[in-house]
Amino acid sequence: MTQEQVLTWTLTVKETVYYSAEMQLPKSMPKSEKKERADKILSDMGLQDSVNTRIGGWGVKGLSGGQKRRVSICLELLTHPKLLLLDEPTSGLDSAAPFYVMDRIVKLTRQYGITVLATIHQPSSQVFGLFNNLCLLSLGKTIYFGPTFRATRFFAVNGFPCPDEQSPADHYLMTINTDFDDDIPTGSIHAEQVINVLAESYKSSEIYMQVEGEIAAISQQINKTVINGSCYFFFKKGDLVGKKGSLQASFITQCLVLAERSLKNMYRDVGYYWLRLGIYIALGIAVGTIFYDLGSGFSSLNMLKTYGLWPLLVQFMIDKLVAFQLLTVIPIIMCFLWFKMAHARISMLMFILAFLTILAIGGFPSFVEEIKVFQGERLNGHYGVGLYVISHTMSSTPYLLIISLVPGVLCYSLAGLQREWDRFIYFALILFASMLIVESLMMVMATVIPNLLMGIITGAGIQGLMILSAGFFRLPNDLSQVFWKYPTYYISFHKYAVQGMYKNEFEGLMSRPC
Repeated sequence: MTQEQVLTWTLTVKETVYYSAEMQLPKSMPKSEKKERADKILSDMGLQDSVNTRIGGWGVKGLSGGQKRRVSICLELLTHPKLLLLDEPTSGLDSAAPFYVMDRIVKLTRQYGITVLATIHQPSSQVFGLFNNLCLLSLGKTIYFGPTFRATRFFAVNGFPCPDEQSPADHYLMTINTDFDDDIPTGSIHAEQVINVLAESYKSSEIYMQVEGEIAAISQQINKTVINGSCYFFFKKGDLVGKKGSLQASFITQCLVLAERSLKNMYRDVGYYWLRLGIYIALGIAVGTIFYDLGSGFSSLNMLKTYGLWPLLVQFMIDKLVAFQLLTVIPIIMCFLWFKMAHARISMLMFILAFLTILAIGGFPSFVEEIKVFQGERLNGHYGVGLYVISHTMSSTPYLLIISLVPGVLCYSLAGLQREWDRFIYFALILFASMLIVESLMMVMATVIPNLLMGIITGAGIQGLMILSAGFFRLPNDLSQVFWKYPTYYISFHKYAVQGMYKNEFEGLMSRPC
């Protein structure tokens, strides 16, 4: 368990532990037994009254820092591991909670044979007394490693006795602390000299010899053997200790549990998709009303009146009539009208695609939080990268479909684009595919650049380059060969999406005079 608590903030305590139990515990264990073990662990950690409380975060009130730490301990104790590493498990707890938490951990370790290696922050005398062995390190040297109860005598023998009314833990830390050497009064021994004395004394002590003997005996006992490609660990007596990968749920179970958890997180986190959906709806209405009823024929003659082109056009026709070239006027008028109609469609389609995709950076903070949870669970061996990618794709697909379809319907219907169903479905699928690609891009950015501000700026910058070189602002042949055309133009997914939308919309239009 790391010092920083990384939990899915939208889940309740019970959901967090239940999902972890379903992923970590063996597939042979019934679901009822998994829940029973989870409930027992929650009770042991004193969280039975907070099981329906959400973890909390992003301005949402939830558990306290100490309760979150206890939830993290619960997740680690679910599988009854042989070795449990705890980084400051009592930090953030009140004065009474550390003893009860550590006391319950001690009872569980004795019950299930767990070895606990913990770094402790300012332990009380009661908490310090629960540890069987103590390891003191300073300046890269081992000051003491052995039974806790013998440490006081070790310091006293070397000239640093613990005062009667002082906690042994406080005395040890103050003796070997080098951070405030400059504040030591003149004539006092510097901490570095104390450390050298204690380190040399420890190497020649009986405790050191005993520890070295125990380490050598354990090293000789354990042999690592590979059988049929799987790792087993045997003692000399031949007792099987465990098989790598045999103590987890199946791949399908883990995938479904992760997908369900992610789906619930996306539903409860307003900033993940719902806020974007609201903005997309407003955007769809705005675009649809600005480009309202573009039309598909020559009903767009009103554009001439709007732009004040009727007088010029009439004068032009009179000049042509005088020259007996009336037949050349009609194609010119038709080309002009068709260009104005096509320009509006081109602009609308490009704007929808660019704005919908670039707004995906709004979900970047949620991506970062989810990536932190994933990295912590992956380091603990709960699941791998491939399983996470599959489950996240499964859970995000319904939401991406919704936020692609809803604004697409609004824009498509209000603007009066081609009415065939197959063309609308093709249009919606292009939007959905673009959203899926940009979602993947932002997930990669959250992994590579976990800093919130830098990730948003970088993601927006990359999409800006892709939009700029997609062929709308400058034609492909007008782009510089270096960088802009090769490779940016061909890498940009906006290029392929825009081409697909244009072909889908302009094939079959009535007016093709030119």
